[in-house]
Amino acid sequence: MDFNELLIQLGETISRRRRLFLVFFIVCFLAAIVGAYLKPQKFESQATIYVTLASPRLDTSQSEEKNNLAIIQPSEFVASQVELMQTKSLVEELVDTVPPWIFERTPSSKWYIRMIVGVADFFLRGLDTLLVKMKLIEPENKRYERIKLIEDNLKIFPVRKSQVIEVSFTSKNPAVPQVVLETFIDIYRTRLAKLRSTSEGATVYLQQAEKLSTELAKAEQALADFMAEKNVFDIEAEKAQILTRLDSFAPLINSLKAASKNADRLEFTVTSFAAPPQILEKITTLNGLLIERIRLAASYTENQRDVLRLDKQISSLREALRGDFERLSDVIEQDRARLEYLQKIQPRYDWLSRQTRVLAASYETYSKAAKDRETFFDRDNQILTQVIDAPTVPYHPLKPSRLFLVITGFFLSLMLAMAAALITEWVFRIRSLYATSNNKMPGQSGPSGKPASPALQDAGTAADDGTQTATLRPTSKWPVHPNSSVGD
Repeated sequence: MDFNELLIQLGETISRRRRLFLVFFIVCFLAAIVGAYLKPQKFESQATIYVTLASPRLDTSQSEEKNNLAIIQPSEFVASQVELMQTKSLVEELVDTVPPWIFERTPSSKWYIRMIVGVADFFLRGLDTLLVKMKLIEPENKRYERIKLIEDNLKIFPVRKSQVIEVSFTSKNPAVPQVVLETFIDIYRTRLAKLRSTSEGATVYLQQAEKLSTELAKAEQALADFMAEKNVFDIEAEKAQILTRLDSFAPLINSLKAASKNADRLEFTVTSFAAPPQILEKITTLNGLLIERIRLAASYTENQRDVLRLDKQISSLREALRGDFERLSDVIEQDRARLEYLQKIQPRYDWLSRQTRVLAASYETYSKAAKDRETFFDRDNQILTQVIDAPTVPYHPLKPSRLFLVITGFFLSLMLAMAAALITEWVFRIRSLYATSNNKMPGQSGPSGKPASPALQDAGTAADDGTQTATLRPTSKWPVHPNSSVGD
């Protein structure tokens, strides 16, 4: 049998079973159309993350120990990042972080779909309640359902022979995938940074720096309270100033002692430029008057009027200087007392200052080390992540589209209808052959005791089956059957 003859026989079979063919085709095609429209459309968004190992980090605190780490292959740390993304705890944190509207089902815009879904939900809820009461199933756990929803729709896979990880999420709501992926990436980066920070010891440095900061604040406050209580600012500087004044005022002190022994002697007063300006001015004037007194003494007697006048001025000026010297002596005594007081409190001041300096240096060291590890820990044989393709709101739903489903349903319905017609024809032919073989079995006879003729046997078989059959003829073509309702 060639292909053309096969097509002819197929057409004849479909023509004989046309009612069955049309009914089966229409039913299947309508079911395909309904399924194409009832099938929910899903939207998918993707994000691409590039992971790599970066260069060694910068160390400003000089607190790092140089170590040699084993060389890690790119496939190894990419696989480790995929495993980190797939952890159960990360999914649970994602469920707790995303907004609640992510898990709310958006009602359809078509009223008939909303009605069908509402009726189906009502019966399903009733069935679930009944099964729960019968203890055949466990009660619904919303958190578990949400975690299962995220796990089923979140896909994480590394691109082969690359350092790229693709993450995708699928949802019926087009706004959901972008929000879920952005939250997922933020959580992943936070957990990765926390993991690396803990492994690098940055937490230890931070804790030690915070502890030292507290101790340093207490030491600084103790030093400030001590300085306020003792009325000191800088002991060393104040001592240096006192010693400088005492050394500068030594000639004045000697002059004061000489003047107190004999106030009438015509002695010059020696001082330094460090003396107070008013004393320097009076001493200069006094020395000038003494010079004038010596010059007049060579020409006049002591009772001469000009000499007496000059002696009176010298005496008055010395009285004024004696008063200044007494006041200066009081200042010197105060400086000496202050110097002794500073010497007495200096050990305590030095101890508080030393504690403050040590704590400040330690805090600076640990603080720099912590900042080094926080800022540059991901640059020393550590994994650096970068989102090279951020998630976006999908515009088109996932394939297949409704048009594709309708076209596929059309051809599938056509094939199923043809298959139904062929199977029905095949069953009918088998039954016909089986009935004919039964009519030709030996031992059958007519009313006279003789074997019945083939025509009578065919008629009797047809009467028993309640159907009309035609006598089979030996031919290479299919027998021509009358119109029959078998299979229709």
